[in-house]
Amino acid sequence: MKFRYDINALRALAVILVVFYHFNIPYFIGGYSGVDIFFVISGYLMSKIILKGFSTDTFSFIDFYFRRAKRIVPALVILVLFTVLIGNFFFFPTIESKTAEYGISSIFFISNIVYYYNSGYFDLSSKTNALLHTWSLSVEWQFYLIYPILLFVLKTIYHKNRMIFQCIIISLIIIGFSSMLYMSNKNPSFSFYSLTSRYWEMLIGCLIVLNEEYIEKNISIKIRKIISLICFVIIIYFVATKNDSLLWPGIYTLIPVICTALIIVSNVSISIFKLRLIQYMGKISYSLYLWHWVIFVLFSSIGFENLEYVPLILLLSLLMAHLSYSYIEKYDFKFNKSIIYLSISGILISTIFYFYPISKFVYGEKELKLADFAKDYKKHQMIKQFKTGECFLYSKSKYEDYKKNVCLEIDKKRKNVLLIGDSHAAHLSYSLNKYYKKNNINFLQATTSYCFPIINPRGREENVKLVNYIFSDFVPKNNKKIDLVIISANWKDMQGYTYYELKNKIGELIKYFEDKKLNYIFLGQTETYKFPFPEIIAKKQIFSFIKEENFISKNTLETRDFLLKTIPKDKYIDLYKIKSIKHLSKDKKTPYIFDDNHFTTFGTEQIVEFISSKYNIL
Repeated sequence: MKFRYDINALRALAVILVVFYHFNIPYFIGGYSGVDIFFVISGYLMSKIILKGFSTDTFSFIDFYFRRAKRIVPALVILVLFTVLIGNFFFFPTIESKTAEYGISSIFFISNIVYYYNSGYFDLSSKTNALLHTWSLSVEWQFYLIYPILLFVLKTIYHKNRMIFQCIIISLIIIGFSSMLYMSNKNPSFSFYSLTSRYWEMLIGCLIVLNEEYIEKNISIKIRKIISLICFVIIIYFVATKNDSLLWPGIYTLIPVICTALIIVSNVSISIFKLRLIQYMGKISYSLYLWHWVIFVLFSSIGFENLEYVPLILLLSLLMAHLSYSYIEKYDFKFNKSIIYLSISGILISTIFYFYPISKFVYGEKELKLADFAKDYKKHQMIKQFKTGECFLYSKSKYEDYKKNVCLEIDKKRKNVLLIGDSHAAHLSYSLNKYYKKNNINFLQATTSYCFPIINPRGREENVKLVNYIFSDFVPKNNKKIDLVIISANWKDMQGYTYYELKNKIGELIKYFEDKKLNYIFLGQTETYKFPFPEIIAKKQIFSFIKEENFISKNTLETRDFLLKTIPKDKYIDLYKIKSIKHLSKDKKTPYIFDDNHFTTFGTEQIVEFISSKYNIL
């Protein structure tokens, strides 16, 4: 296939967008759409290869799969080996074992599936997953496996009637796009990681192949150059102005996808596409995509990810990408089982470190126990603290699991306080219940994971049912018997809402309470860390340069400021970085947060003490 400057320039644009987004560089808030650009490019190139092979009767499944493996596997396996090995010196055993597990899933190209099933509410933050970005490679490879077979089945139609063939492709695109829109609202995590929500982007590439000859004959080069330039600018403008809280993939995914398709189908080389820097970035785009996130996570694990460190991280990323491109991508792997041996080596080494992480010998026993705090806490303490499966619906709970007779039993002889919200309400329930029992007040709890306590919220159907029941049934029937409603949520997660939408939803909730003359109070946004807090505090005891504040997510401060402007001051209790709260118990065994944002009872006891001493919560 003839080399095309425009496609290489698109690769450069895509990788720059993704890298700058991951590095938190301003004005690249929509940079993750670079992955969608890659999907369209891949779909086009694969369609071109397969359909051309059909036309000349030279297509070979074995040759196709080997060429894909030759292009993708060697650089990926080397990256996995590096990450698993070096991770032992940056990560504690829990994360190191996970990294090894993710390395194996990446080599098998099922990491997108593994990440989806590991994307539970209390799982390790994505910031700790140095191989998180391999999900897109898994999606592409899964597409490569299925796509040639699909086209082979349609081969006869392709030869006999191109119009019918094109209609079939368009139908599949519409089905995929519609499925994506539906799943993005119902199950955003599944929609993000799943091939079923992404394949339509790659099928757009097939439409380009089917129509590029017609476009070239009927539209002048001048007009096509203008279209390409405009689309290039639109992508950049969209990335710079996109609201990060928008659902993705979603309706707006059409913008980078259509613009990329128009640039490819225009098939022109404008001067900006031929710039040496852009062409170089396009050549190393795959290796740069692989290496940048690993290096960023390694730096992040020691608190070095602020803007002042970005030039160094970027320089190292470019260096590793250059080496990977020059000595791995360009190496001519023959079909001599070298790729298979390399893959097996990666799998075996990752398996060894999964069971026997070297980091066990890097850190001291006390630090290891502290870093591993969350594992035991979730097993033995969290269920009791959150009332999981009883008054708190987890990600896999059913609506019927919620025990109304236990959690929402109104006491006619005492005052009643209702706690509603997500896990940030649930983690306070044990300490609040304890406080109210001492004061002879009845405590009610209605909490559910990843579902805001607002009127008609988004989220998992089972969880939404509970929230809707509270506002449409329970509160209207009992509003005169409820003396206080406490609202607490991890608003930072946004859950697909824009700040504007969330402001309106919170305003709607406030009006709801005031119309019913209910006393209410919002508990404010608490800090969220980029890494599990127990690991941060454990590293801090070893390395003097580790600072807790370097690990606090900036989004939590932004969310806190948003809430302060949205909620009446007398109805909002600010809980962000409370100075009086101790972060580690006297015996240095219990941190105040057990993951990256959920408090232990050691932490919640302090919060309730702080609240009750300064505010009237009955």
